[in-house]
Amino acid sequence: MLDTEMQSECSENGQILHKKATEILLTLTSAEKQGQNLYLPLKQIGSILNDLQDENLSYLYERLLNSFQTESKLQQERDDEYFAFVLLLCNLLYETRTNVNKDDLVPA
Repeated sequence: MLDTEMQSECSENGQILHKKATEILLTLTSAEKQGQNLYLPLKQIGSILNDLQDENLSYLYERLLNSFQTESKLQQERDDEYFAFVLLLCNLLYETRTNVNKDDLVPA
């Protein structure tokens, strides 16, 4: 019985993480499509990103946010960091979806 409850909780947590990571990605890609400066969308996703509790994403997020605030980085460096941030986010989406699917396949 305990294993079933733990599997269910892990699956729910994975679904929540997946939803939050998807929300972040949609916010950023929508801003990109509209040609917006990414500073405001990055500020908007801050609280959601904290919920993900991913150190690498948080580190890149802080660097990106700081680079927009100080405008001290070269555009190419900012683009590279943004690409790395989105790539890590996509990897997190893949991992959470894979884990949720795996949990759904395990017999109770």
